[in-house]
Amino acid sequence: MRKAILAIALAIAALFTVLSATNASASTHPKPPANMPHGMKFITYYVFEASDLNADLFGCVDDPNNGGSGTKLQYWSCNGRIQQQYYLAQYADDPTGVYRIVGENGLCVDDTNGGGNGTHVQVYTCADGYHNQRWRLGYYGSVNYWRSDPVSGNPAIDLTNDSHTNGNPIQMWNWLQDNAQMWYGPFLG
Repeated sequence: MRKAILAIALAIAALFTVLSATNASASTHPKPPANMPHGMKFITYYVFEASDLNADLFGCVDDPNNGGSGTKLQYWSCNGRIQQQYYLAQYADDPTGVYRIVGENGLCVDDTNGGGNGTHVQVYTCADGYHNQRWRLGYYGSVNYWRSDPVSGNPAIDLTNDSHTNGNPIQMWNWLQDNAQMWYGPFLG
């Protein structure tokens, strides 16, 4: 019963967030961050929020200390600080549905060296030719998942071992449709 009530409450909260964002963007357009990488078009703000409905655990993708290029991302309790704030952007040459995920420090979320299972996800200097900085947003029920583009082996942004422990690394793993790959954020469809 408790899980059902929590699921309903989360669905209502997600709907309220989407409706609030829609109403806010209809009346005012958010300004892109001052450090928007050259040639990118601002789409929307985004916070990666991970959740384990079975254990009532919530956390965010975090750039430790708002680090520099090459800093590996981690899971951390959501705190609203700048290292957990991202925005979605597109280069003019990117097809519809392909995004760059950019931190407030102007660095792109990057699949380290375009690697496979277990490869760390980092922030790195944004560049047109870096295919490991191109992401496709997918929807699975009421949550999002992010896969690299072009999809090679179907890797998705994944919470290592589905552990909700502060400091747990964020990695790439083949899309398994499990809780470790589900992220809450805006629906852009």
